[in-house]
Amino acid sequence: MLAKVIICKIDNIIYTNAYNIDGKLEYYLQDLVEPFLESIYLAKITSINKHNRLAFIDYLNNKVGVINLPIKNKLQTGSKILCQMRWRGDNNKYAKFSSEVKLIGKYVILTNDKNHHYSQALNKRKDLKEISNKFKDYGIIFRSAINDLEDLSVVEKEILLLILKQDKIYKLSNSSEKLLLMQGVGNYIQLLRDSKLSKDCNIIVNDEEIFQIVKQYLDLWLIREITLDSQAKIIDALKTLDDVVKINNGSLVFHKLSGINLIDINSYSSKLDFYQVNYLAIDEIVRLTKLYDLNGIILIDFIKNMSIQQQKNLIDILNAKFIEDWKHVRILGFTKSGICEIIRNK
Repeated sequence: MLAKVIICKIDNIIYTNAYNIDGKLEYYLQDLVEPFLESIYLAKITSINKHNRLAFIDYLNNKVGVINLPIKNKLQTGSKILCQMRWRGDNNKYAKFSSEVKLIGKYVILTNDKNHHYSQALNKRKDLKEISNKFKDYGIIFRSAINDLEDLSVVEKEILLLILKQDKIYKLSNSSEKLLLMQGVGNYIQLLRDSKLSKDCNIIVNDEEIFQIVKQYLDLWLIREITLDSQAKIIDALKTLDDVVKINNGSLVFHKLSGINLIDINSYSSKLDFYQVNYLAIDEIVRLTKLYDLNGIILIDFIKNMSIQQQKNLIDILNAKFIEDWKHVRILGFTKSGICEIIRNK
């Protein structure tokens, strides 16, 4: 749970420090001003690989991205396609897009189908059924953040706001030109949207434009306090994650490849068995994963020779530790070679 968030724009980068209720730095984020993730484009298909339904698109100013096409489609080279940015890309890979457009809120996600879905962690409520019936003509995913609400009026308000955005997008999508239909949201907004905030959470911003963006969510997301302070600074700035991090009774060795992070656990203790060392390493692994925003595939090379039950215990602990992470995390389990596989959304 976050108790304090500092958002500072310095040159063309937006930095965010987020502290938990114990006053410890939990997240350190960097955001390029643009393009933001979740941006929606009307793009042009430049080539198609029909065998794997993969297409290259020109989405804006001759920028190239890749997209997986729907199974049933009649698109061809030169066709326009409505798509949403899922990953910004890097120096080695193109930006990734999806043809499934989703408008994400704190309490609901608006989709382009007509079905209603509910988060597995969402409590069943009669008053939620009333909202579902009222908006039965729209595709909606109800998120577990609803559990924290006593009054569901903000859920209905958020749905209405997202419907307005959706209508605007579909009107603009009739254009024959490549367009940015909706600017996505930065990491700092995603953090506030997808994290649990304490009742007294204080948000401090140093930029007027960012202040106005965050301010519009005050009532909707029940944010109690936001302060504009042009002198605000990022208090904790992180250097690159060290390759070797010492922990009690051992060390963590980090190897980073494109989209893959390997964490190797080493033991320096003769008093603890391997399972105990692995168990004690988890807190630091989770802390550093969130703090340095490790994304994509995360492979943890725990010390071997554990029983099946001990492996299951570690998986249960990892699930519990990551449950409040603002990014979606899936603990896939142990491979046959004894590597624990995790996917943390980019």
